Amino acid sequence: MARLPEGAGRVLSDPARIVTSALALVAEDNAADARLIRAAFKDSRIRTEVHTGAVGVAALAYLREQGDYKSARRQSVLFLDLDMRRKDGHHVLEEVKRDPDLRSLPSVIVTSSGRPEDCERAYQHHANCYVRKPTGFGDFTKAVQDLKQFWFETVELPA
Repeated sequence: MARLPEGAGRVLSDPARIVTSALALVAEDNAADARLIRAAFKDSRIRTEVHTGAVGVAALAYLREQGDYKSARRQSVLFLDLDMRRKDGHHVLEEVKRDPDLRSLPSVIVTSSGRPEDCERAYQHHANCYVRKPTGFGDFTKAVQDLKQFWFETVELPA
C-alpha cells in the first residue's frame, strides 16, 4: 500500500505563510451583512475594504483604480455578493474575468442565493468558489473566518 508523503493531508497553519499585507475587497450591499463581515475581519491582520450602496459599479472602479479610487491598492481577493443594485455580482464577475489586468484576481462568490443556476453561472464565469451565506450570526461569522483562513493563511496568492 502506497504511503502519503510526510505532511500530506494536513492543513498548513505556519504563521510565516500568513499574508499580513493582503487586501480583500468585499462587494456587499446589505448593510447588516457588511457589518458582520467587518466584525469577522476586525481582529485579523487582513485589511478589508467593504463597499456598500452601488457596490457593483464602485467595486469595478476600485479594482480598476478609477475616479475616486485612483490611489487604491491592488486587491488580493474579491469577495462578491450576487444580489446588488445597479450592477449585480454576475456582471461584476464577468467584467473582472474579461479584464486582462484583473482576470487573475481570485473571486469568491458569497451570497444568500441557493439557486442552482446562480452557482452554475458563477463557475461558468470563472469564480474561484461559491459560498452560501449562513443565516445565523454565529454561523455567518464562522463562514467568514473560514474564508479568511483559507484565502489568506492556506493558499498562495498572486503577487
